Amino acid sequence: MNTLEQVQAKIREGKIEEAKAIAFASLLRIEIETSSTLDDKSSCCRSIIDILENQIEHHLKDESLTQLHLQEVQKSQEYLVKNSKTFQHLLSCLQKIDEII
Repeated sequence: MNTLEQVQAKIREGKIEEAKAIAFASLLRIEIETSSTLDDKSSCCRSIIDILENQIEHHLKDESLTQLHLQEVQKSQEYLVKNSKTFQHLLSCLQKIDEII
């Protein structure tokens, strides 16, 4: 179950505070994985960006993917902005539900 589905399930259950917590936690951490499979050989690079802790952790296991992966990490800023806008909208919806209940 992805984050959106988890939040929706909590809302249906009437657990608004839990829904907010799940949504907020997902906004503060992003994971980027770049992988490749060639001739039955798999390789990947992975990065975790933790906004709350202000940390970026890289696991760069394959040099041939490193440049592409780091480009994807740079693009993650766009995702973070999109996530924050989605989160603002979600909070607005949750506050309206809170007022009704």
